[in-house]
Amino acid sequence: MTDNIIDSLILNDEQMKAVLNSDDTFKVFDWFYFVDLINVCHIKNAKIGLYEDWEATSATALQNGKMANGLDESPQGIYLGSWYATPVVIDLDTNRKYTCFTSYPERVVIDEHFQAAEEWWPVDAAKYYADKLYGDFENG
Repeated sequence: MTDNIIDSLILNDEQMKAVLNSDDTFKVFDWFYFVDLINVCHIKNAKIGLYEDWEATSATALQNGKMANGLDESPQGIYLGSWYATPVVIDLDTNRKYTCFTSYPERVVIDEHFQAAEEWWPVDAAKYYADKLYGDFENG
């Protein structure tokens, strides 16, 4: 059953092109969906970024199953939101690509989503990951 779910999340090149050309909303990387992908797809090493501008926007977010600080990889900053580009996750062990975003009809002004922030993982997403990994982190 898990393999069927994983297969439904993986995008081939044709599906990726369809997503890339699908709408003109502002797409913002979804950290909570990323955590769900990590758990469902058993991702241990991943980069995140904007698919159409991968070299300039991507960075490591997960290394050996632990949250990684990708801010060190890109001195110009990491961008995780765009009108034209699509936020994705690439599993570095399998090279599988997953779209990973929430759409907004207007540009959202939340720096941590689409520009490099001082904290790489937003606090709520880091807590959500810890809860998924270790159980209820605060109450356990």
